[in-house]
Amino acid sequence: MMTEVRRQIHAHPEIGLQLPETQRVIIEHLEHFGVPYSLGGSLSSVIGTIEGSAPGPTILLRADMDALPLTEATELPFRSRIDGVMHACGHDMHTAMLLGAAMLLADMREKICGRVVLMFQPGEEGYGGARLMVDEGVLGEGASRVSAAYALHVMAAPWKCGVFSVGSGAIMAAADRIDVHFRGKGGHAAAPQLAGDALGAAAATALELRAAVARSHDPFAAVVCNVGELHAGTAPNIIPADSRLSATLRTFDGEDRARALETIVQVSKNAAWIHAAEAEVRVTPRYEATANHLELAERSFVTLSVKFPGQVQKLASPTSGSEDFGSVLSQVPGVMIFLGASVGGCSGWNHSPEAMFDESVLLYGAEAFVALVRQHLMP
Repeated sequence: MMTEVRRQIHAHPEIGLQLPETQRVIIEHLEHFGVPYSLGGSLSSVIGTIEGSAPGPTILLRADMDALPLTEATELPFRSRIDGVMHACGHDMHTAMLLGAAMLLADMREKICGRVVLMFQPGEEGYGGARLMVDEGVLGEGASRVSAAYALHVMAAPWKCGVFSVGSGAIMAAADRIDVHFRGKGGHAAAPQLAGDALGAAAATALELRAAVARSHDPFAAVVCNVGELHAGTAPNIIPADSRLSATLRTFDGEDRARALETIVQVSKNAAWIHAAEAEVRVTPRYEATANHLELAERSFVTLSVKFPGQVQKLASPTSGSEDFGSVLSQVPGVMIFLGASVGGCSGWNHSPEAMFDESVLLYGAEAFVALVRQHLMP
């Protein structure tokens, strides 16, 4: 079942907050399993609920289900049929694994003391889907409020296939988008003394920003700033009146983030002053840091080690990638766990057009979800 679901979703990927085809597949299977569900209001989310035979806590299992704006470059027989859209981050795998867990847990209702919430989330890739689902009440309230939340994330090359990695504390970075608009007096290239230099201000900022942010922090602090866009000008003999650049900032600590933002503003405004321009800096928070609960992370490591001997390791170091499951973990304790799913001979990382994921780990993922629920709800 899981392989069939994964391939169906992979061939028909959808982007953003509205995923009607993917939602339809999930609903069809939940109904077949006899699992009640509700649908989101502002996004095409699905929330399944498995009620146990006795009272107890509420445990949430999450799978994201949106794709990326990429043209698939694999030769898989079930490769994307939608031009410019691809499941390059494994969310199709996550959805299939959670449906597999739903099937297994639905057959165990009589053994469950409490309830399991199945969170099928659109819009993880930059749309804030997790935050929207939190705002719409996925975590519940009162006696039924979620007490622990779990997510699995498959990782392509070079992660070892079939190996779980469990980390404690911040395991993925917070991410901010930085947009800087430079304005100066435009003019003719033959008379630069009569104009400002908005383009020069943007270029100087782009060259200096990464080094300035790094210099403002302890060398062991994980702070990364990179400029990805710079736009200016319409002709080679016109000095443009404005320019724009966009960058991303990734941090794990609130104080580091605040210091880095101060540096970004200072560098931008100083560069503008030197080039007879002005700078307007806008910061758009995109993701919170994904921070695993220390006790639950250790408990999950033990649980999975018993279930999968020799296939579980401690996460060696955090990744500067970002994930909006942090919006859930900032509200309730929980753990995100990585699962290696690399395909032999494929070097494509997550988010690569060549990314491929080994379907043999689908069963591991479903059984891991069940094992994590057991440690809470099946005494």
